[in-house]
Amino acid sequence: MAAAHLTRNKFHTARSALIAWGTDWVNGPSGTGVDDLSRPEINSTIAPAIHDFTGSFDGVQPAYLHTETFDDIHVQNIVNEIDGIDSTGTSSAPVPTLFGTNFQTLSVAQKALNSKGGGYADGHFTPNSYVAAAITYIDGAVGKITGELAAKKLLNSTLVVLSAKHGQSPAEYTKLLKIGHAVSHAVGAYLGNGSDSVTGNNLGGGQVTDDDVAFIWLNDQSQRAAAMNILTSVSSCPAVDLATKIVLSSTTLICAQYSNASSHSGYCINGLALRNFYSTQGKEATQYGNQKPNRSCLKYCRRHRSHPVW
Repeated sequence: MAAAHLTRNKFHTARSALIAWGTDWVNGPSGTGVDDLSRPEINSTIAPAIHDFTGSFDGVQPAYLHTETFDDIHVQNIVNEIDGIDSTGTSSAPVPTLFGTNFQTLSVAQKALNSKGGGYADGHFTPNSYVAAAITYIDGAVGKITGELAAKKLLNSTLVVLSAKHGQSPAEYTKLLKIGHAVSHAVGAYLGNGSDSVTGNNLGGGQVTDDDVAFIWLNDQSQRAAAMNILTSVSSCPAVDLATKIVLSSTTLICAQYSNASSHSGYCINGLALRNFYSTQGKEATQYGNQKPNRSCLKYCRRHRSHPVW
């Protein structure tokens, strides 16, 4: 969520983010682009909770309820800023010209066990109970922010933007396979060596960023074919636990689901043609591996509901 408040005062910015170390990029090249940058860590555990904010508070309550308490921190930060104080609520500050935050409750509800109320009832995005409750919570949280804007006579001069960075696919639970960070392990030899002790980011030049799908930057683009071969050499997908959808430890952790239909060029993996692997060498010329997504493959994957498996 972001809000732009029209003002004649000095341009003042604020952001309430979800992780302590992963959002410094919003400061821009100067390192000081955001005047009030609040970065509570979602993976922190605060007693008496037994898990971090992505897990159950007490091992009994649904995890998304614990995540709501984390998102409440963001909401209060924004309310404070609307009221003319900083995110901590301790110092006077201009109402930000541009400010925003992030909600994680829905994501956690989407990833919860389907049998418990997480995710969706079908491929048409019919929400199960956890997801429905998370949507209701976010609706109320946004209402609290807009309500505070109205109370301060700022609503009519503020543009509110709601967006989503990604969902937790597939909505169709029967097609879900959870393989963890198998991509990173599979192509680790092509990413370089060493990791940052704070962020865990790879220091070798390559990087895998994975969630529903994986973005792969190779340390050396000339090794693209070898990396592709590793990711596509196993065509038989792993067995998963029917309840958790997590792969059984005794099975192969990665596989390629693709179609080699004669009317389509290339294989479908993550909705892109297989040849599209990215490298950290160079910039513009190698940003897309000198290739563009195979559009016919994209259409085929979408039409046949082909879902990524990593």
